[in-house]
Amino acid sequence: MSMDIEISSTVQAEKTDLPVDPDVYSTVTNDQDVTIKDSCSSNGSLRRITINGQCYAQMCCGGQWMYFYKDTPNGRLWCTCNLGQSWTVNCAGNNWIINCR
Repeated sequence: MSMDIEISSTVQAEKTDLPVDPDVYSTVTNDQDVTIKDSCSSNGSLRRITINGQCYAQMCCGGQWMYFYKDTPNGRLWCTCNLGQSWTVNCAGNNWIINCR
C-alpha cells in the first residue's frame, strides 16, 4: 500500500498565557495509524502534514512531532487544517496556540 505524504514548512507557534484546553490530547499516531518518526528540535514549532489527502496540524514537542485530538460525543475530532478552530496546548512546560485551519 503506497502512502502519499506532503509536509509543509515549519513556523513558530504563538506562546500564550491562556489556560490549556483540558479536552485536547496529543499523540504520535493519527487516526490513519500513521506515525511520522522524524525528530524535531524546536518546541512549539508547527507544520502541516498531508497524509493520503487528509491535512493535519502538528507541533514539535519534546523532540517528536505530535498530532492533537479531542474526544467528543460524535467521535474523535482531529486538529486538521480545515477544522477552523484554535486550541491551546501544553508542550514542554509552555502553553501554545495550535491553529487547526
